[in-house]
Amino acid sequence: MMLTADAVLSMPPLPGRFSGPTSILAFLASSLMADSGHSRLVATGANGQLAFGHYRLDPATGRYLAHNLDVLTLRAERIAEITAFARPGVFGRFGLSPDLLVGPTPTGGPAAAGLGTRVPDDRRDHPGPRRRGAGVPLLFQREIGYGDMIACDREGQTFPSQLRGPGHQSCPELRRATPVHSPMRRLMPRIAISGHRGLNTNTTDLIDQAIRERLSKHEDRVTGLSCLADGADQIFARAVIDLGGTLEVIIPAEKYRSGLPAEVQPEYDDLLTRAVEVHRLPFVESTSESHMSASELMVDEADELYAVWDGKPARAYGGTADVVAYAHYRDIPVDVIWPEGATRE
Repeated sequence: MMLTADAVLSMPPLPGRFSGPTSILAFLASSLMADSGHSRLVATGANGQLAFGHYRLDPATGRYLAHNLDVLTLRAERIAEITAFARPGVFGRFGLSPDLLVGPTPTGGPAAAGLGTRVPDDRRDHPGPRRRGAGVPLLFQREIGYGDMIACDREGQTFPSQLRGPGHQSCPELRRATPVHSPMRRLMPRIAISGHRGLNTNTTDLIDQAIRERLSKHEDRVTGLSCLADGADQIFARAVIDLGGTLEVIIPAEKYRSGLPAEVQPEYDDLLTRAVEVHRLPFVESTSESHMSASELMVDEADELYAVWDGKPARAYGGTADVVAYAHYRDIPVDVIWPEGATRE
């Protein structure tokens, strides 16, 4: 038996929790492992612990798609805890491919992306998010107790941080980390943008003026984080560049650019060339899910969020209201920008 007698399986942010080998194995047998031929595990490391990228077969494409990241806590060479993070959008941060081709189940070999399978050619050099040191990505933070966080990279170095879970409950989460003692973090405020698209000319001018007024109040240059969508994203990014700041871009998916209106693609291309750093998420299709994952990463990397928002509920998942809610959950300050006279079509 590989599980300890008091082993626990949890799946944050879902409330489900299974205690003891019997309940854990029963759950796995009836769900994720019901057909072992439909799963592949690729070894990696997280928080100084053994972890696996869990892939599930998509019969329509014949590829194994990123499903969840399983982090194992070991005790005396047995598994004491399995924390399954259902966040496929973070695979790239762990050096994992977003999908794998069908291949034999590995019986040994190195712990690397594609373990025992063939990684698609167009994924081998997937840039992923920011790397630290010699190709080693900062991994994530995991809650140890309420409000107390510790972030680790693959080298085992740790950085203190804080996070509050909903309802003052223990809520393990995945998040990329930036050392709180970083000089760049201290000297250059990091501001993310989320806001409405399809703005008319008058509203665009009002928003542009309001954003520039806010940015100009910072004594130091700022780092702006944007997905470069039409509307608020591009207005903000252009203002950051014009005022001497630096731009970081988060690209939600490979097909993101093609999903933007044709008339804004030249501005997208120009701003992208001016970015000092580009974070590419491991999604192919430009969907509301990939957009929200990009927004979460952006908020996680920011000190403040500018929300160009009329205060109304999101029209679809991943809209500005959803991003504002996520920022509040992360205790990230939100500056709502919606000047008098602004309208949304």
